[in-house]
Amino acid sequence: MTSLFIDGRKIIIKKSESVTKMREEINYVIHVNNLTYDTDENDLKQFFKTNGIEKIKDILIARDEHEKSRGFAFVEFETEDDLNKSLKIQSKKIKQRPIVIKISKRNISKNTTDESSEGKKKDRDFHKDKDRESKEGFVGRKRKLDINENKNTYYENKNE
Repeated sequence: MTSLFIDGRKIIIKKSESVTKMREEINYVIHVNNLTYDTDENDLKQFFKTNGIEKIKDILIARDEHEKSRGFAFVEFETEDDLNKSLKIQSKKIKQRPIVIKISKRNISKNTTDESSEGKKKDRDFHKDKDRESKEGFVGRKRKLDINENKNTYYENKNE
């Protein structure tokens, strides 16, 4: 590693990451918007299959805390060629509804093991757990509230 000074500022020169390592980090992801609320993963797979794209790596449909679709999804392809094909699709309709396809920088792969993907997986599952707990009457993760017990009493008893 070499350093030099230009206009009184220290400039550090070092070797960059290899091109192959940078290629491994590239994700071929698109954002699909304006989906009907009942569109599922199979509908998206079928749409791309009919347009000549069969190698889909992952699909993530955005959902709210009640598991209802939010009307958009992310689709990750295995190759850059498939990504480019998806952007050139002429008839952009799923279930008779026009959709918008744009490139996304989001990483959605389920098989990545870095910390950021683990955090995203936790985010995906958070609303499922929260909704389950509210339906089952949980406060926290310990036990259900008794009919005659309120939250304050629960926490007072918990701390004893």
